[in-house]
Amino acid sequence: MISSIQQKKVQVLLTLAFTMILFGCSNDGPELTPQATPPTSSEPTPVSEPAPEEITESDGIVYGGVRNQGEEPQYGGIATFSHRRDLPGSDPMYQSSISLHNVIGSVYGRGSLVRSKREDVYTIEGFLADTWKSEQEGKIWTFTLHPNIKWHDGAPLTAEDVAYWLELATNPPEGRSPTRFLSNLQSIEQVEVLDPLTIKVTHSSPNPHWLEALSDPKLVISHPKHLVEKEIQKKNVKIQPSEYGWVAAGPFKMLEYDKGSIVRVRRSDTYFEQGVTGLSLPYMDGIDFGIMRDRSAMVSAFRAGRLDGTSRGVGFHINPEAENKIREEMQEKAWFGRVLYFPWASMFNSVEPPFNDIKLRKAVNLFLDRQEGVQTVHGGNAVVGSIWPPGSPWGNSDVNEWEGFRASTKEQDRNEARSIIKDAGYTNLSVEVLCRNVYITQCEYFDNQLRELGLNPVLNMADIGTIEEKTQSGNYQLQLASMPSLFPSETAANYISTNPHALARHGDPKVDELLDKINTTADAIERAKITKEFERYFSYEQSYGTFWWWEVSVLAYRSHVKGVPIPHQNVQNNTDYATTWLDE
Repeated sequence: MISSIQQKKVQVLLTLAFTMILFGCSNDGPELTPQATPPTSSEPTPVSEPAPEEITESDGIVYGGVRNQGEEPQYGGIATFSHRRDLPGSDPMYQSSISLHNVIGSVYGRGSLVRSKREDVYTIEGFLADTWKSEQEGKIWTFTLHPNIKWHDGAPLTAEDVAYWLELATNPPEGRSPTRFLSNLQSIEQVEVLDPLTIKVTHSSPNPHWLEALSDPKLVISHPKHLVEKEIQKKNVKIQPSEYGWVAAGPFKMLEYDKGSIVRVRRSDTYFEQGVTGLSLPYMDGIDFGIMRDRSAMVSAFRAGRLDGTSRGVGFHINPEAENKIREEMQEKAWFGRVLYFPWASMFNSVEPPFNDIKLRKAVNLFLDRQEGVQTVHGGNAVVGSIWPPGSPWGNSDVNEWEGFRASTKEQDRNEARSIIKDAGYTNLSVEVLCRNVYITQCEYFDNQLRELGLNPVLNMADIGTIEEKTQSGNYQLQLASMPSLFPSETAANYISTNPHALARHGDPKVDELLDKINTTADAIERAKITKEFERYFSYEQSYGTFWWWEVSVLAYRSHVKGVPIPHQNVQNNTDYATTWLDE
C-alpha cells in the first residue's frame, strides 16, 4: 500500500505539476505570474518539468518522468510485456479501453496532431504537427505537419489524410457512427487543406483550449485515406484497421495477433521521430505482448524472468502484496512506476426512474465508505477525490470535507442515507448495476455497499462492447465508470449530454453550459473557478455520479528495461514505447 511518505510524494508531484499548468514560470526566480491566455503557437504549454532528483524516483519507485536519463540508449532486442486480455476491437475511433490502447499505442503513437509530452504529461507538444498557430481566440487553428511522415506501407501521410480522418470521425457515411471522441471534435465547422503539409481547421466558435482535447492519448490519427476511402466507396462503411493490416504511422508495425496468446509488433523503419540525442526511434526491434488473463500468473511470470514488464489496466496493476514479494526476491533487478490513474465512480441514468430522484442519488453518495474502499479494493493504492485529481487547480480543495467524503462523520452520513431510503420507500428496491467484467473487485465492493444501504442490487457483468451499446442507447440504471483524462477540455466528453458515449445521463442544460464555458474561457483563473463550480454542481449538489477515489497504479519492470516514460497521470499515456530500450 502507499506509505505516508509515498502518498506525500504523489501529492507533492501533483500539486507542483498542476500549479505550473495554471501559472507560467518567471525566468527570474520562483515568483509565479498568472497565465491569462493559452499559447497560440507551437511552443509547448508553459509547464516546468519536475526536477528528477526531487520527485522522479525514490526507493526504486518512479513517480513521473524517465528513468535512466542521460544514459546512451542501445538499439535492438524484443521486450516481452504482459497484456491483460484479447483486444476488444481494432478501431481506435470507437474503443477507449487500455485493453486495446496498451498495444496500439506502439502502432499509432500517442496523440494526434499534438500529444502530452513523454517526460511531463501536463505539457502539450507537437506530434504529427511540427508547428501550429491559432487565430481569433482559438476559432481558427492552422497546423503544419512534419515532413516525410509515412504510413507503415510507405505512403506519405499528408494533410489530406488528416482532413479525411476528421471527416470520417465527425461526419461519417450512412451506416457508420461518429467517433466516441466526437465531443473533442464536434465544434469543427470547416476543414481546409492548404497544401500537402498544412491544414486549417475552423470552429463554430472560439475554442482556445482545443489542444487539450486533441492531446487525448486515445485520439489517434487512423484510417489512411488511400486504403480506407476505396473501401467506403464499396459500401464497407464499418471497415476496421484489422482489415487493412493495421497500417498506421507509429513507431512499431503490427506483425501478428494470435487471439488468446500474443500480439507482436516490430520496429517501423519509416518512423519519422528522433530521440533527444538525434538518434532515430524506436530503439527496440519489437515488443511481444503476451495475453495473460490472470494477475497471479502475470506476477509469477515476472518474478521468474519471463516478462520484462507487467500489464497496464484495472485488475492487473501490481498490488501491495505482489510488490513486496517482488522487492524481496528481485531487489535491484526490478523497479516500479507509480501512476495516478483515474477516478472511480458510479454514474446514474438520471433521466429515467428510479435515479431521476435526487434523493436516491444523494443517499448513494452519502453512504459510500470511500476510505474503507481505498483499503479493501486497492490495498491503500488510491486517494479519495472527485472529478478532478487531488491537488488539481481545477478542483475544489475542500472535497474531503463534503458530506459523504468526510471520514470523521462517515457513520452519521450513512445513517442519514439509510433514513432517506426508508422515508422515500426505496427499501429493497431492485437496481441493475452495469459493470464491466474486468472490474470484479470494484463491482463486488459496490454491490456490498448498496446492500448495506438497504437496496437490492443486481450486477450485470458485461464486456466492453455490451456496455458501449447500453450506454449509447441509455439502457441502464447505474454503471461503474472509470474516466481517465488530463485536461478539462478532454474531460468534457465524459459528461456532456450531446455525447451518446457519455457515461452519465442527466439532461441538465446547466451541465452543458458549464462545460461550454470551460472549453471557451481563455483566462486561466476564471476558468478554474468554472471547473470548480462544475465539479461541485455535478458530483455533489446534483449527485449525477458518485465519485469514489483516484486509483494509484503500480507497474513493474525488470532493471534492464530503460527509457520508459512513467506518466504522472493515466497509464494510457506513454504506451508508444518509442524511447524504451533494453540494456542487455
